[in-house]
Amino acid sequence: MSRKSKRSTKRAAKVAKRQTRAPRRKSEQATGPSWFHAKRPVLRFVSFFGITMATFFVCSTTDFAKQQAWPAYLGWNAQVSASLLTLLGQDVAFQNRTVMSPKGWLLIEQGCDAVQPSAMFIAAILAFPASVRAKVIGIIGGVLLLAMTNLVRIISLFFVQLHYPRFFDLMHIEVWQVAFITLAVALWAMWIRWSGRFRQAVQYVGA
Repeated sequence: MSRKSKRSTKRAAKVAKRQTRAPRRKSEQATGPSWFHAKRPVLRFVSFFGITMATFFVCSTTDFAKQQAWPAYLGWNAQVSASLLTLLGQDVAFQNRTVMSPKGWLLIEQGCDAVQPSAMFIAAILAFPASVRAKVIGIIGGVLLLAMTNLVRIISLFFVQLHYPRFFDLMHIEVWQVAFITLAVALWAMWIRWSGRFRQAVQYVGA
């Protein structure tokens, strides 16, 4: 075989290698952007949810929240709970954040107000793509339902404190806290179905 034929053979082999490498590079380059594009809705939701919750926690540590907003809201919970207990035939009164009766008392502290589950619910709705009308209706309805459920929690804990005090910590920490988180997630799922975005949510999860 002559030198020219050897050179032409080597050149042909190099060209063949380049042609086989090119599709691989193109497929590798296409894999990255396509994966990110498929996961972009999920990443956007998680990012927006995280930013909203971080903003809530920062605002909750301000002097206004600690000295005015929290005490006022906790006092409102104590007042409404005392009124409902009175309707149920209980001899109770309230003072600041405390529901009192001749048999015992219940202090309503921060964390017994359904604010954090409500914040999670609001952040999840704001992060999910839907119309402004659907978001406003969902936020108002969900927050009101969580607030009413919190009143049920306070009343139930009042009766547990009077009649079954040894189960108070169990009901307060283990049962009701888990129940509130579960309720917030369930309300969000029902809102997604109501807003007509159930299929889109399934696509996000499966993306």
